[in-house]
Amino acid sequence: MISNANELSNCVDVILRPKGYVKKKETWYKFTSECICFFVLKKSPFSGQFENLLGCVLKEINEDSKEFPEYFKNHLSFELEHLAGKELVENAFSLEYRGFSGDRREEIIRYLIEDYVVPFLSEIGSKEGIKQAFSKYSSLKYRMRVNLKNALALPVED
Repeated sequence: MISNANELSNCVDVILRPKGYVKKKETWYKFTSECICFFVLKKSPFSGQFENLLGCVLKEINEDSKEFPEYFKNHLSFELEHLAGKELVENAFSLEYRGFSGDRREEIIRYLIEDYVVPFLSEIGSKEGIKQAFSKYSSLKYRMRVNLKNALALPVED
């Protein structure tokens, strides 16, 4: 049973590391030939809730020379709740939520990561994949920076 931030981080790490993700602080990175994809799990300073963010940096327009760019300098970002449902995600990543018994929280986190996080990040790991995601997820157009839309010849406004 997950009861603290370290246990939550370790739970996520056990799932993502074998899939090629590298952890730096609260962010897991996966590198492709065209993108640096990331998953962030950051504790809210106001509660036991952990906020999440998925996204990528397109290497060809990346202005950050760091090997592991800071996640907030992304070109595309999306919250897990847009893929899997707000209540499930909030409950799974809130240490204040006590509605799970036994290892149920760990099972749900594994499900969310394996069925939503990893597939989404794999999808946006290339320019072509980002274009497909742009068409597939209608709200993603609001979560992409203009320089990424320009680099991929995507419409800037709708």
